[in-house]
Amino acid sequence: MKIKYIFLTSIAVCFFWGTFYAQKLSKESKLIGNWEFINQYNGRGLMMKLKPDHSVIIQMVLADDYTYKIEGKKIITKLEKGSAGKVIIDTSYFELNKNNLIMTSHQNGKIDKKIMKRIPVSKYNSKNIVGLYTWKYPNGHIALSEFTKDGYWKIRLPMENIKGKFSVKDSIIIFNYTSPKTYTEQEKYKFEDKTLVLTRMKTGKKEFYKKVKYFLGK
Repeated sequence: MKIKYIFLTSIAVCFFWGTFYAQKLSKESKLIGNWEFINQYNGRGLMMKLKPDHSVIIQMVLADDYTYKIEGKKIITKLEKGSAGKVIIDTSYFELNKNNLIMTSHQNGKIDKKIMKRIPVSKYNSKNIVGLYTWKYPNGHIALSEFTKDGYWKIRLPMENIKGKFSVKDSIIIFNYTSPKTYTEQEKYKFEDKTLVLTRMKTGKKEFYKKVKYFLGK
């Protein structure tokens, strides 16, 4: 009888700790992926990549969200508030050529041509414009574009990367950055529906992130 009691107790303990660690791993696994700062400001934004090996990339980006509509072979784009605070409306002609999206427009008497290379993603249909693309920005850097089904053209241009490692203890993420300089930050984290909320331990400032498909850099 005593042996049976010990056996059942052992099973209960194993079940408890197994459930505890499964929940812990499940919670931490939700952190893995690409996150974008929700409150972009004046054409500038922030992205974060948390990887399974506990490495992290914080990316400062230029960020613009245009709306777009298609009329035949024309694509009309509109930016409500650009970096200069003005509404910008452009009309371009486009064509899909294999894995490339080519957009051509006339600006100030010059022809502007953007050749965007499609990034294969299973949820997108290669026969229409919706999808992810990379292309060379006028300053020579590689930019990323997403054309969404609901009529948005998102442009992200990485400007600076901060790299390091992260670890998780209870509800706290510890960021140990190593490049371009070495420093440590601790932030509380929680999930509000699909939003990741980080609260800086030193200042109490909250940051809100949404999970996204796109990110430039490994």
